[in-house]
Amino acid sequence: MLARLIEAWTDSVSERAYQAPFCQMLVHQGHRILHSTRHSALEFGKDVVSVDPNGIPCAYQLKGHPGRRLTKSDYAASLTQIQELVYQPILYPGVPQTRHRAYLVTNGEVEEEVQVAVSSLSQNLGPNVAARSLELISRGTFIRWGVDLAEGLWPTGMADLTVLFSLLAKSGLGSVPLEQLDQMLRSTLGLTEESVQKTPSDAEIERRIASASLLVPVALRNFSLRENHWAVATGWCMYAAYAVSAAERFGLQSKRLEQFVDIAEKAATDALRVLATEIVSRGNVGPVSFAEVVYFRTRHTLLCSIVALVWFFDQQGDAEDGLARDIEGYLREHGDEIELWGEAAVPQILMVIWCLAEIDPTPRADGMLASLLNAAVTRSMNPRSAALYGVHYDAETVLTHVHADILRPASDPLEGEDAHPPSSFAEALLQIAARRNLKRTCKAIWNEYSHLQLRRLQPAERWQSCLYRTETGDEYVYRPPKRASWSQLVEQAHGTAKDLLDEFQSRPILLAIFALIFPHRATTEVIRILADNFHSSWARGGGRLT
Repeated sequence: MLARLIEAWTDSVSERAYQAPFCQMLVHQGHRILHSTRHSALEFGKDVVSVDPNGIPCAYQLKGHPGRRLTKSDYAASLTQIQELVYQPILYPGVPQTRHRAYLVTNGEVEEEVQVAVSSLSQNLGPNVAARSLELISRGTFIRWGVDLAEGLWPTGMADLTVLFSLLAKSGLGSVPLEQLDQMLRSTLGLTEESVQKTPSDAEIERRIASASLLVPVALRNFSLRENHWAVATGWCMYAAYAVSAAERFGLQSKRLEQFVDIAEKAATDALRVLATEIVSRGNVGPVSFAEVVYFRTRHTLLCSIVALVWFFDQQGDAEDGLARDIEGYLREHGDEIELWGEAAVPQILMVIWCLAEIDPTPRADGMLASLLNAAVTRSMNPRSAALYGVHYDAETVLTHVHADILRPASDPLEGEDAHPPSSFAEALLQIAARRNLKRTCKAIWNEYSHLQLRRLQPAERWQSCLYRTETGDEYVYRPPKRASWSQLVEQAHGTAKDLLDEFQSRPILLAIFALIFPHRATTEVIRILADNFHSSWARGGGRLT
């Protein structure tokens, strides 16, 4: 059955979709990945560059032939790239100065004429040619590598198989079912309560992490086929978070963990970059049908946060031509059309504010931050104000409740729930305002804020902080002090992180995606770390990524 699942995935996905799992397979085999392309004009025939366990550099040209063969005409059409792959040396930092192995990779079968042509080219490579050999990696190799990773590790219990088949049956439209992906990853990586009885070896944990890197794209195949980029990014971000959790829980000491997480983070950011390109290139921003009216602003808020985050990607020296400029124009025009539909929207709105603070010289971003702080405090405290449902409820749940008279749902999860629960974000927002030196705003809101109930969720173990849900932990409800000096507030606003795992603290981009997906994990500490990287402070200067 595992082979059939891997075959079905191999026979349906494009080269972009299999690139990250292919890199993860190489890491599992002992390779060190040095480069994985975004498929630009500067590839020079090399989509992936690695160094094998023997220290020999390897270059790979990836081709997508799902469900068909690599034909002689396909080979002829790719000949320029193949020649670049073979005849041009790998010019990349960290590559050993020796002849490389070249690989032509396809997820399809290979016609006999192509096999002969590749073999002939390889045999006739002279001693002065950059590549020492040219080899084929095709469908059969893919499936064999995949089965080797999956065997004994993928779900086999009835409950886990039901979850896997449920994900495979999804249309690929809409959001990823987080609970189902959570259950599947926890089972595979040993993050359930039952798996605590025996501590696995480092080699077994590594193999589990590698196995999960194939399980996620296989389970989310339909989302990839639908080009649901947000779902793809969600899957890879969850995989990275759960891999970090597994390493923390079992004390994994391995240099490969960083490689596994690097590849997943890149796959997530590449998916978001493609999505951002599509968003800013659309002519129409408003709802295109009556059915979208109810959901437009909540969806637009998420999309604005994604393009804002992608803007920060492209400030790191790997900018997509013109994309950052297009994002700036998009947010200047449409950044005000976002909505605080619930507490879970706060990380999304903050990302938009942080980007606007960098691209718009007016006080617009500070004004949006002050409004967000006031709304978070007032709507959590005043029962006569608009509802602000808790951070655990997603947009679909909140809007289904708010518009129940129109949508007429069969059930309403928010019926009878507190519409003004203790605030999960007021403390963080006050600290962000203090970092921006909005002293007048903080002083004006302090009286209400000091009477507010604040809420903080604390998992029982540090490794649980990266998970969608935990079986154990504490919820703290408390009130802020009645009085505090400005210097105290500013000092708290620049406090250090204690509970967040180091692997996440060192990856602000991944942490930002994580906060958008799991807003209930975006604690005050997490928001401060994000602000250290994305937000300028009057006391400390620019953020690390600004």
